[in-house]
Amino acid sequence: MLGTTGVVYVPAGASSAAFQAILTAVTAGQEVDVTGTLTACSLTLSVANVRLRGMDTDGAIIQCATAGVPVLTVSGQADEVYGINFKHITNTPTCAGGAGTSTCGDGLQIIGGAGRVKVENVHTNYNYDGITLGWTNYSEYRNSVSEFNNGHGVAFIMDPTHKNMQWQISSILSEQNLGDGFNMTCPVSFTSVQTPGPYFSGWTTAFGNAGYGYKFSCSAATTSGIADIFMSGTFASQNNKSGYYFDVGPNGGRNTEVEGFYSEQAGTYAGTAGFAGATQTPTNTGYGVEITSSCDPTNPFTLSGGITWSNSYSGIL
Repeated sequence: MLGTTGVVYVPAGASSAAFQAILTAVTAGQEVDVTGTLTACSLTLSVANVRLRGMDTDGAIIQCATAGVPVLTVSGQADEVYGINFKHITNTPTCAGGAGTSTCGDGLQIIGGAGRVKVENVHTNYNYDGITLGWTNYSEYRNSVSEFNNGHGVAFIMDPTHKNMQWQISSILSEQNLGDGFNMTCPVSFTSVQTPGPYFSGWTTAFGNAGYGYKFSCSAATTSGIADIFMSGTFASQNNKSGYYFDVGPNGGRNTEVEGFYSEQAGTYAGTAGFAGATQTPTNTGYGVEITSSCDPTNPFTLSGGITWSNSYSGIL
């Protein structure tokens, strides 16, 4: 029986059911430690104020062989996930229900409303989306890598009622995904939804993605927008669409500030990407920074201290 404080260890070679039993029985204030490689799918952590920690030098591994379900879904307030590799194996991951759902083969899902969550030193690879981040008033995603996923490396899952997406994103590498490095897109069903966006810092990087490096889009929704995106010290290299894409919506898509950025060689990636490591063909298209006309002019964009180099199209559009 679990106590109310201290550390709980997941036994080496524990089954998915045994692992889930521990996550269900854990209490607030406890740490759950994982070591080695475990095979498990559809794990859920809903108890608040719990730390899930990998104890290996390079991170423990939790791997799933079921294509259409996530590895782990976290919904507890102030939970922490540290030092774990979440991945799919054997079967190409699928996403029947959409990103962030129980029928999508994502690596790590943070459910909307799980505030004060911290995700650090986490590796998400060979999934559908590497990691999905739901709405939050404040949470942190730091010092992590998301790569070789069939969808996006990092996907922000928006909500029409709870409109804050105030993630602090720092020192993240999102690379070689078949979608975008980072994607925040308003569903077309949104009407009059204005959402404050995340804050990026710490030389966060998007490299070699088949899509955009960073994509923010809300023009397909009705009278909606993504506002208050702040990016400081970010990097985009060899993504096969534009390095940065801002299409934040004519109704509320305002107050975007991008400073200290570097965007190079959009449309030139010829390396491998995705679960299967498929070789990519350069598109020979893409801007360093692409800003569409579907943005709210009330408070226009601020771009400062940036460099664009050797992109297929213009540095800035």
